[in-house]
Amino acid sequence: MRYGARVISPRLASTFSIVARDAETAELGVAVQSRRFNCGATVPWAAAGAGAIATQAFGEPGYGPRALALLREGRGAAEALDALLALDPGRTLRQVAIVDDRGGVAAHTGALCIPHACHRTGAGYSVQGNLLAGAGVCDAMAAAFERAPGSLARRMLAALTAAERAGGDARGREAAALLVERPVSRDEPWRNRVVDLRVEQHRKPIHELGRLLRLHEAFALLADAMRSLGEGRPDDARRLADEAVRRGQRHDEIGFWAGALHARMGDVERAVATLRIAIRRNPRWRSVLVRLPPQLAIPEAVLARALKRFDPRPRADRAPRRTTREPVS
Repeated sequence: MRYGARVISPRLASTFSIVARDAETAELGVAVQSRRFNCGATVPWAAAGAGAIATQAFGEPGYGPRALALLREGRGAAEALDALLALDPGRTLRQVAIVDDRGGVAAHTGALCIPHACHRTGAGYSVQGNLLAGAGVCDAMAAAFERAPGSLARRMLAALTAAERAGGDARGREAAALLVERPVSRDEPWRNRVVDLRVEQHRKPIHELGRLLRLHEAFALLADAMRSLGEGRPDDARRLADEAVRRGQRHDEIGFWAGALHARMGDVERAVATLRIAIRRNPRWRSVLVRLPPQLAIPEAVLARALKRFDPRPRADRAPRRTTREPVS
């Protein structure tokens, strides 16, 4: 593993981030916010069965895959970080944090990172930042993560929010990302990544990241509802579908599939109401209703009522509206 002659990465990733492991679920995650566009492409790295890494400041993106390779070999977070730094002539410019799949944590803030620069480590997590507005940002992140309830993704989002409230990046804000892996199966790695959200450019990236996380959770609930129905648990399916719609922030696709699910369970009134709201928000769902395969087909009674008063023809083909107004002579 050689770095070559390059010392400084061409992309300055002054930012704040958190790497963490959930002791109960064994999930691994990274969350980051930066004034730099597209920080989610280079700062966060994570893999089930290995660990999570944040590489920033005058960041070397190679720290991500190289650290994961070392962790997969069985090295702990501290050993992996020491190995990376030992080979890097630009280590005084780097800021790196690693958490391994056993909860071991290691962090490095190079002496030449732009102040305020800091990191704080705790049980199964590390928070870090450079070119920060103030010295209290890292402390605010750590405190928020430790006291926040909910999933690992929610707790890391709380840490980012606290950092922003404490001053955040001295340059302002632009991009954010959230990555979570769960130890489901090394043989099926596509099932391990449960959250992968990025905001490339936004006036309020952390707020937007929170909105995307709520949508992600809503779609996950909808998938759980469909699974519950397939397993013969209609009561759970109804509850999960309703919660998906509630969290879905008026998203028409969530409403459509929740309505279709209610139709399959025989909840005619709820199905019609939900489907009509989805169609009103996005009229293109009208054509999808009649294309569903047999295993997803909606009963005719629901179909007719859901489409009632929705003219499927393009507006140019419709008869002109009548008016009671007399022509002026």
